[in-house]
Amino acid sequence: MLTHAPADRRAELEARQARFGQSPAGREAAAREADAHLAIADLGAFESVLSLEASWRLLHFVSVGDVSAAGSLGDLLLSGESVGGSGSDRLHGEAQTRELSRFLDAQHVEWLLRTDDMPEWRGSDHEKDLREEVGRHFPRLRDYVRAMADKGNGLMVLVG
Repeated sequence: MLTHAPADRRAELEARQARFGQSPAGREAAAREADAHLAIADLGAFESVLSLEASWRLLHFVSVGDVSAAGSLGDLLLSGESVGGSGSDRLHGEAQTRELSRFLDAQHVEWLLRTDDMPEWRGSDHEKDLREEVGRHFPRLRDYVRAMADKGNGLMVLVG
């Protein structure tokens, strides 16, 4: 914002920023920012993001037939350490990421889409959409998690 401000406005903004930096609130904000930078540095480099939009629920459904079942893809995605205020965002360590990768590698798109496991979808207009969405997103998820596991990385799952 400072870069694009007119020269006279820029000088005023810089002076206000300097005054804030000297205030107790400004020093506290700078300390919090420094702590955050240290915490992020400890995590290491961040990889690219894979966005499945709302498809993780669909992938979970077709992997277990029930969005509340135990021992499922959803359990693996939603395990890990809670981060953030909502409680649903999860941080997975290297071992959990490898476990998730092994689980996903054992799945096959056609097996996930067996119509006998989802009778309410069979023959409906939604069945075609379901098949297309799972066929598109499941391989992306599997390959992404495998790449993170192969690199020895953890995984952050943001649900929102």
